Amino acid sequence: MNGNIFRSQRVFSIGSTLSISMRPLLLLLSLVILTDSISAQFLAGNLPFGKNKKQYEKFNWRYIQSENFDVYFHGDAEYIAKYTALKAEDALKQIQEELSFSITKRIVLIIYSSHNQFQQTNVIDEFMSEGIGGVTELFKNRVVLPFEGDYAKFRHVIHHELVHAVINDMFYGGSIQALMSSSGAAMLPLWMNEGFAEYSSANGLDVKTDMFMRDVAVSEYLRGISQLNGYFAYRGGQAFWSYIAGKYGKGKVGEVLNRFRTIGDVDRTFRAAFGMTYEEMSEQWAKDEKKYYFPDVNRYEYVEDFSSRLTNHQKDGNFYNTSPAISPDGEQVAFISDRGDQTFGLWVMDLVSKNARRLAGSARSTDFEELNFLTPGVSWNPQGTKLAVGAKAAGQDGIYLIDVATGDYEILMLGFQTIGAWHGHPMESTLPLMPIRAGNNPISSCMTLRRSR
Repeated sequence: MNGNIFRSQRVFSIGSTLSISMRPLLLLLSLVILTDSISAQFLAGNLPFGKNKKQYEKFNWRYIQSENFDVYFHGDAEYIAKYTALKAEDALKQIQEELSFSITKRIVLIIYSSHNQFQQTNVIDEFMSEGIGGVTELFKNRVVLPFEGDYAKFRHVIHHELVHAVINDMFYGGSIQALMSSSGAAMLPLWMNEGFAEYSSANGLDVKTDMFMRDVAVSEYLRGISQLNGYFAYRGGQAFWSYIAGKYGKGKVGEVLNRFRTIGDVDRTFRAAFGMTYEEMSEQWAKDEKKYYFPDVNRYEYVEDFSSRLTNHQKDGNFYNTSPAISPDGEQVAFISDRGDQTFGLWVMDLVSKNARRLAGSARSTDFEELNFLTPGVSWNPQGTKLAVGAKAAGQDGIYLIDVATGDYEILMLGFQTIGAWHGHPMESTLPLMPIRAGNNPISSCMTLRRSR
């Protein structure tokens, strides 16, 4: 990468420059919810009651400047800062072309070297759970992101959050002060905002959203735009804008958003842009999506026809079941779920009776702070007596070895901010794992943890 495009670099402490306490009524957040995650509303509802941020370390910040961005980073993550600036400039060029709008002021991006460090940010009061991969706040229109080792995902998040920053500038003047002084500003609906952020960052419809919409359409759940709330606003909104681009041309997407900026009403915007009411467009979109996906019904088998269902979120009253691991004898399955009290826990189910019991959970002790529910890696030992699972403790990722019978555990703290994955038999001699760092050599590596007998 050519360092000459970056203009300057300075050192300062977060305590004086970036620290700010914002009242909830003045804080508008645009959260990127990763494709394999869940809605912001659900995440907020599943945080332990009274969850407080803990400051485990003080960050000494530096920054670089590109043409349109000030990129702040800490430690030895200058490489990541330069990568961020380059991808941000590329994304900004595309977004401005799509919206026919140029930003009026520079944008600040604040990069943390891990999600655990991102959770300590004092730029935003709210706790950043694992499923939140980035945030744009309207107070000063700053973008805050963690680097988690996956460059493709990081590029996607940079682009997604920059959409929100540009939208904030375009619709609200780029700050809460400008928004409050402009009483006539139209508030962009969630599905329009998040849907366009996903559409733009994926450059259309990606495989995961295509899969999501196929399931929604074939299951006959799709009824129209009015459903696009929560996580559906991201996936369905992306699908809607992709539909508009495919049917009317890519330029129509920006035209609709600009018309809404002027008109401030979805129904009148649709009448002006399409000659159709909101209800007519909603019905037409749902019909066309079903026509597109329904032929797949004859191409695939229903999963219930060749498998046995173990969980039912409607009956169990939960949203999330993930990271299943079958025991060595094939009689039990361990998985992470939010069933029960709606906090994430490690559960073990008997595969014959389908009875499940909670073995461990988030916020149950000072040691066991938060399960890594999106990171794959629940493993049994060969005897089926212990499980290894990842969780956060003291601002880092650790591996917990839990006794299946008693729930007793020991903690392996290895000094890594993030452990991306681990597999194998933890109670034998080795445990393969992947720590992630974000320094000048930010390459995810594979290590083998050898346990002494």
